[in-house]
Amino acid sequence: MPGGPGAVQSGRVAGRLDTLDLGLRLSRAQEAERLTAAQTRLVWLRLSLGGQIGDEPAIGPPVCVIFEGWDASGKGGCIKRLVAPLDPRHVRVASFAAPTYDEKRHHFLWRFWPMLPGWGGMAVLDRSWYGRVLVERVEGFATEEQWRRAYDEILEFERTLVAEGMILVKFWLHLSEGEQLRRFERRRLDPLKHWKLTDEDWRNREKRGTYEVAVEEMLDRTDTQFAPWSLVEGDSKRWARVKVVETVIDAIDRGLRDRGLTVPPQPPGPGEARRHLVMVHLLPASAARAGDSVGRSGVGGGPMGGVRTGGADVATAEEWIPVARSAEVTTTPRSVEVGGRSFVAVRLAADGPAELFAQHCPHRLVPLSAATVVDGRLRCAYHGWEFGSDGSCAVLPSLGEDAKIPPRARLAVAPRVREADGRLWARASDLATADGPDWTDVLTNVDPALRRAWHPVALSDEVGERPVPVRLVGAGWTLHWVDGRVVAEPEPYGVTEKWGMVWLAPEEPLTELFTAPDAEDAAYVGAWLEPARTKTHAGFVADNFLDVAHFPFVHIGTFGADADRVVPPADVEPEPDGFRSAQEQWFDNPEDPGVAAGLRPVRQRRRATYVYRAPFQMLLRLEEIDAGSVKTILYFAQPETATSTRIYTKMLFRGIGRQERPGPEIVAAEVAFEERVLAEDLALQDVVTTPGLPLETRTELHVKADRLGVALRRELKRFLDRAAG
Repeated sequence: MPGGPGAVQSGRVAGRLDTLDLGLRLSRAQEAERLTAAQTRLVWLRLSLGGQIGDEPAIGPPVCVIFEGWDASGKGGCIKRLVAPLDPRHVRVASFAAPTYDEKRHHFLWRFWPMLPGWGGMAVLDRSWYGRVLVERVEGFATEEQWRRAYDEILEFERTLVAEGMILVKFWLHLSEGEQLRRFERRRLDPLKHWKLTDEDWRNREKRGTYEVAVEEMLDRTDTQFAPWSLVEGDSKRWARVKVVETVIDAIDRGLRDRGLTVPPQPPGPGEARRHLVMVHLLPASAARAGDSVGRSGVGGGPMGGVRTGGADVATAEEWIPVARSAEVTTTPRSVEVGGRSFVAVRLAADGPAELFAQHCPHRLVPLSAATVVDGRLRCAYHGWEFGSDGSCAVLPSLGEDAKIPPRARLAVAPRVREADGRLWARASDLATADGPDWTDVLTNVDPALRRAWHPVALSDEVGERPVPVRLVGAGWTLHWVDGRVVAEPEPYGVTEKWGMVWLAPEEPLTELFTAPDAEDAAYVGAWLEPARTKTHAGFVADNFLDVAHFPFVHIGTFGADADRVVPPADVEPEPDGFRSAQEQWFDNPEDPGVAAGLRPVRQRRRATYVYRAPFQMLLRLEEIDAGSVKTILYFAQPETATSTRIYTKMLFRGIGRQERPGPEIVAAEVAFEERVLAEDLALQDVVTTPGLPLETRTELHVKADRLGVALRRELKRFLDRAAG
């Protein structure tokens, strides 16, 4: 994946900025449509938080939006679109330049306090306290001790603000060097914008590489669950402006839910009654007319009562919550919020009734918003489990057509629904019985126990004499070469090199690196894939590597939909701190020279051997028994932060493509294919929302094909128990 996450560019290790797709664009019509809808919603939220509307108006939590980014990245245009629809009395915009002489007499955070909003208020900051670890760091306006200390000071500052109720939204606007230069030139030639371009802008551009290192470290060290960064692709101003407004809306919605507060509904359209001003409604009497659909398979029907008007109840029977407009519910599943809970709305046939399903498949808890409708059933995108209208599993591919489906193979309960007045409504009382996954016993990327292990942190050739920032288990280090060895700061328990990688153990490790004989054998040709990043946790990455049952559904573009769906149970052999599993398989091998020579049939035997060591070391050795060739894959996951995992893949070849030591063309083709396989896995992982890997086996539903996944969870549980003493 050239240029992808983890690629080395301009002498630095590629980071989060390199994962952004700067080619994202919107047409003028698309921008207008989405921006109008977003701004309307934003006004509604702002008036609600300001205590101006609602049946029982009350002020809500303060909202503070911070903008950082490259010069000419479009911060001003985004701020303009964000505040333009708002009453100027209800929002404050503050721009911060270099501190004055008097401001320098105080702590660097002092000058920002007066601009912060109180309850019911909103503030937008053009530049912020992050100048301490950006411009002041790079330009030498702060000492190294000052800007290094500032990370902890900023984290505690933001933690305090959020703890007091603030919804804090942080943007970094990113754009390419080429687009920045084009905008500089346009400013230089435009007499009405020439004032925006200064000599300092040109000097900063010359130091972009240094600033990129500072930006990456800032993102790594200050991206938290309570105050996360939102990265905005800024090469297209239209895309950036829409993304900013929509992200602020999402942050406010999420912030209200996290605080147990009511999320205001969508703003009323023309002609809609005032009943849409509150979150929970009573369906009007017209909802009982013939032809209205009742979800799930007609359950929960019966006439519903009248509408509550003027404070009086008229034949009140049941409260219902608006979910979505009926026209928005199609055969493409979509996530919806009902009473602060996530569900999936979909039609199992184009002309069928709207249905509401639980958000997660019970197998691996992958969101069903990524599912597809097949033959009137909802098919999970990961392993192809199919669920009917009643939530029961009708198809479980890995077990085979005639296998008995486990009773637990059904979706969690979702509220009953009804369509009326052009909307989908959910029964409010059903939320009490609607359950979801238990996230109490999961392994996250920042679990302190992971500090007691060796982890990959970089490829050896990514490290040079200049410090390279890396993240591991939520903490930060810098790596550089000193006297022929890699040094990490602050000093961890240990740093070592193996297989062309730098490994770091923050504390005394409980496990050792496994042995990989093929990696030490000169008869093998080795090649690295470009390291990749995923926003899901390392536990899911490891589970995915050890899993075979997802291939017919995730890897359609590489292995094809005809890959074997039935997965026989594997034997698992325990080993110190891990396990091994060898499986013999039949496969078609038309590329074997012996087939063309008539020496061997196309259908041949292959032995697949998986090796696992806690927490995230994996190996797969594919030995073509009849042809005599071997392909070994070393696979490692680096738990960087709660929402970032870096993946390292090394391939080793012997006897591939008629050559004992395959040449460059064969190796390049093998690597390119494996990169496509990895890209398919990353696309699936992009929709995963689980905070960590469940270690309690009852949280997920495991079947016979999942023996390696169960063994993984048991080993990780054992590892955590050892770390706890």
